[in-house]
Amino acid sequence: MNARYLVDGQGELEYTFPSNLDPLDEGQEFCGLGTRSNSGVGECIVYFDDVYILRSQPDPSVIWYQDNDSDGYGDPNTSIQASSQPSGYVSDNTDCNDSDSTIHPGAMEILNNEDDNCDGIVDNITPAKVRLTSISGTTEDTTPTFIWNEDSSSTWYRLLIWDSSGKKVYSKWYDASIICSDASCSVTLESELASDNYQWWIKSWNDYGNAWSDGMTFTVQGNDTPPSKITHTSPSGTIQNSDPTFTWAEDSASTWYKLWVGYNSTDNIFAHWYDAADICFGGNCSVTPELDLPNGDYEWYIKSWNEFGRVWSDGMEFTISQ
Repeated sequence: MNARYLVDGQGELEYTFPSNLDPLDEGQEFCGLGTRSNSGVGECIVYFDDVYILRSQPDPSVIWYQDNDSDGYGDPNTSIQASSQPSGYVSDNTDCNDSDSTIHPGAMEILNNEDDNCDGIVDNITPAKVRLTSISGTTEDTTPTFIWNEDSSSTWYRLLIWDSSGKKVYSKWYDASIICSDASCSVTLESELASDNYQWWIKSWNDYGNAWSDGMTFTVQGNDTPPSKITHTSPSGTIQNSDPTFTWAEDSASTWYKLWVGYNSTDNIFAHWYDAADICFGGNCSVTPELDLPNGDYEWYIKSWNEFGRVWSDGMEFTISQ
């Protein structure tokens, strides 16, 4: 059956209907099976108001993108059109590497010189919180070494130390390439810590973020303890030796001792400093100066000293009677 129809109201064309198609009723349409003189499949004939009118038929096909690595994300540069999904193709077109199924939007970024999550940036990993290894517990080392596990994405680390009062006593940044090796990082302090209780942290950092570690506590019991007041041993009471040996209990923190001897508790007869390393053995210290003291009443004192303080002992009396 042949019919004449209008094309967008711009004239008439001849259309040949298929032999098995009955004439259209009012409002009916026929699409895609017939032929006409200037067109093929993809347009429709509508019968309306005693006129067959040509209109364009919506294209039922969809764009599909090749998913060569079967990760569910398609290659935006390789596509086809089809009305149903072809094998090996998906509707997504956001894969940045269709030959590796581990690379696609939403994938975890790792250090491999690849853009694993297809965000346009290579190895943009936020640093992880590191695990502190040491120092902890109690140490006599006033310049301790701090050790923690390396985070492979971090380029810099900050060491922060607080004392028992919550005061910041140390804060410094370190280049990871200098202080880290074999999956471990370590820093030894350049300056001494006083005897105290401390807590320390490490901040991991790179261009994409930072992270603080949990804290770790430690105690320094160093040689910065001030001296203690010593306990006398002898001489005391009445003696007959005019050149007595002066003996007292050693103070482990003291590095020097001053012996002072007075006559009748007032007059200075003798005063001299002694290196603790020269006069102290087995927990006791002793010196025998050449005094040749006459008979009389005497009193002696010991001053304990180190670079962190000094303290006088109580006095001890003795009498020489020959």
